[in-house]
Amino acid sequence: DAIGPEPPASPGDGLGQFDRLPPDAQLLLFSPLCDDAILDVVRTIRSSGAAVTVVSPDPTTTAYPAGAIAHLERSLRIDALHNAGVSVVDWAWDRPLEDVLRRTR
Repeated sequence: DAIGPEPPASPGDGLGQFDRLPPDAQLLLFSPLCDDAILDVVRTIRSSGAAVTVVSPDPTTTAYPAGAIAHLERSLRIDALHNAGVSVVDWAWDRPLEDVLRRTR
């Protein structure tokens, strides 16, 4: 499971500050989801008992082959987060954030 309930195995990951969150905390995490490292961050936050919503501005393009691959990889990360019960707000750069957030209510 890419986003299981267990925190990452590496004790030197610098994510220990999430242990101090109150269990009813709700965090907004802004990330373009361009690599898998963010999945460990979300896993760590969730293991602390806090809820997390990812707001993800989309920097990818499908105009070029490399961009299309990056777009697909990002989509797979969003799917993994959704499958783990994490809310993701997928934010296209050409839309005002306020409109995107209003649409996701």
